[in-house]
Amino acid sequence: MIQGKRLKPLSFDPRDFSHEKTFGTAAVLPETLGRKPLAIHDQGTSDYCTAFATSEAGGFLAGIDMSPEYQAAKEGELAGNPIFNGTDPRTALSAASTYGFLPQTKSPYTFQKDGWQIPAEWQEWDATLDQVAAQYKTPYYSVTPTFDGIKQALYQAKDDNGVVMAFGFWYPEWNAATDGIAPLPISTQPFRHAYIFIDWKTIDGTEYLVAQLSQGPDFGDSGLIYFSRDVIAKAWANPVWNGIGCYIFRKNQGQANEAIEVSLYTQLVAVLAKIVAILKQQKGMDDGITFPNANAQKLYETAKACLGQAIAPPPLAEFGCAITVNRIHEKAFGKEINPGPNDASTYSLWKALSNSPLFARIDAPEPGCVIISPTGLQAASSPLQNGHTGIVGQYGILSNQSSNGKLEENYTIQSWQAHFVVYGQFPVYYFRRL
Repeated sequence: MIQGKRLKPLSFDPRDFSHEKTFGTAAVLPETLGRKPLAIHDQGTSDYCTAFATSEAGGFLAGIDMSPEYQAAKEGELAGNPIFNGTDPRTALSAASTYGFLPQTKSPYTFQKDGWQIPAEWQEWDATLDQVAAQYKTPYYSVTPTFDGIKQALYQAKDDNGVVMAFGFWYPEWNAATDGIAPLPISTQPFRHAYIFIDWKTIDGTEYLVAQLSQGPDFGDSGLIYFSRDVIAKAWANPVWNGIGCYIFRKNQGQANEAIEVSLYTQLVAVLAKIVAILKQQKGMDDGITFPNANAQKLYETAKACLGQAIAPPPLAEFGCAITVNRIHEKAFGKEINPGPNDASTYSLWKALSNSPLFARIDAPEPGCVIISPTGLQAASSPLQNGHTGIVGQYGILSNQSSNGKLEENYTIQSWQAHFVVYGQFPVYYFRRL
């Protein structure tokens, strides 16, 4: 059974190269590509879904089984910490394009033999293996996350044996698809998960995308799950807002495009930098964000500069979200919102925000505002013990990661609503810095 795997939201990046625009589309597609899995892996109860999905995609590309252990280690190396609690799609994709893939036969570790922790520690690996993995480095492209967009990408990449990596929502009712056919999602409590689309096929007159999961051969239909057009339409709605997306690795033409990408990026970044500088001077804009006032912008920019930093490191990390917001405010304005012994309490922070002349409660989120679901105000039947707080950014919410105390973009507005309001039965409040 797939449970709440800690795949983090996908951050939008306008620099993504579109697979469709790069490689085109076909007017007529065959009934199926006839693909079969190279190997069905089992990630067990781990949070390494990104490592399994990317290594499986790399394996299809090379025609050999690739090591998810190596990918987990390299994702952790890029992130700066082992990914025991999962990571985000961009870190996973960057690990593949930066380090490549290691054939499973070359890996000194397996999760089955060595457990979940040691293989994910990149310091434990022989650095000379990076030379082997580098042979399989590959660029990645974004794929339109629709039924037809995924089909087209699979078809256009058929000669490379490319498969589509899905970084999206997983609905609990799909766990019960013993025949492999995923029902329409009805749950309001999806969580994030990574897997791959390998083909499409028709079953009893209905066309399905074929997804390969890393939950072992007893899951679904021998490790496969089938998604209809209606299911895809509902599960993959509003991808940018929801922080979900699809990508594909390519070789041959894709690798030739790497030099072109670097050249285009260099030119494009130079032009965009000039445009952004002019916009900032003329309109006071930051990365296209319109702020309600200068102080809200200052709070956001201070938080943005702290991304990836351990503002509330262990042992404070587990309950450090309020401390993090307090310290960011102190960095920006010289004083915490809620100074004193209760600065770790979201309830005390909420009361301080409500009573402070420096903040005004607003009805809807906006860039630079504080978002808070205070502990103690949830319903008695809530399955969650603790609330959360953060600062609303351009594409997501900047907040403390409880496992390591680092400021990360862990939620979107919609995923916050789904987790804390719908599932956790918390209220949510927004406060503007005046």
